Amino acid sequence: LLGEISVTATVATVMEAGPGVSPFTVYRPLTATNADLRVAYTLMGTAFWAIRKYLRTEKGKIWFDKKLLVTPLLGTYMQKVIFARFCQTLGILMTNGVPVLDSMNLVAKTVSNKIVEADINIARDRVKEGSKLAESLMTSKWFPAMVIQMINVGEQTGKVGESLEQVAEYYDEEVETATAALTSVIEPILLVFLAGAVGTILIAMYLPIFRMYRGMMKR
Repeated sequence: LLGEISVTATVATVMEAGPGVSPFTVYRPLTATNADLRVAYTLMGTAFWAIRKYLRTEKGKIWFDKKLLVTPLLGTYMQKVIFARFCQTLGILMTNGVPVLDSMNLVAKTVSNKIVEADINIARDRVKEGSKLAESLMTSKWFPAMVIQMINVGEQTGKVGESLEQVAEYYDEEVETATAALTSVIEPILLVFLAGAVGTILIAMYLPIFRMYRGMMKR
């Protein structure tokens, strides 16, 4: 596509310049433009490679996961997904008799978020020291109050697993609702973006032709 636009622009420029001008004279600025584009593409590719490499590091993953939790709309959605997974996995493990420390070790690896994973590991260490699970999770700024309250009720009744499974069902419904809402917001944005992209391409393709036509009419 860029090649077609470049050729069209070259032809249009030569025709507008008139018969007394050499094509090579006209082509020089276009060659410089192509060189600038190559430099721009190289810089963009290098930046993309550097960002991708950074996000693969531990520090980069932590930064990305934290930004993911606080991003408007998407952050709320991701929190619901994470805690639905946390409650479901931990509830199933504890209902089936897996010790709480072992369960937390496994759950920390399934939430797929470094920030929440770190908070789970901190809570696990406090449980290991003798604290209750609900009390240990209170120090986290990410865990919802409802999850902590249900765990507290479960610890008092001896049914932590069942309490967590109930919360998991609630979050599953919330995730479905949030998915529908997020989709309804994203679709119009994508349509506007695609329309803008198509319009830009059409303008780039036909503008040289219009200019050529205008030049011919002036003659």
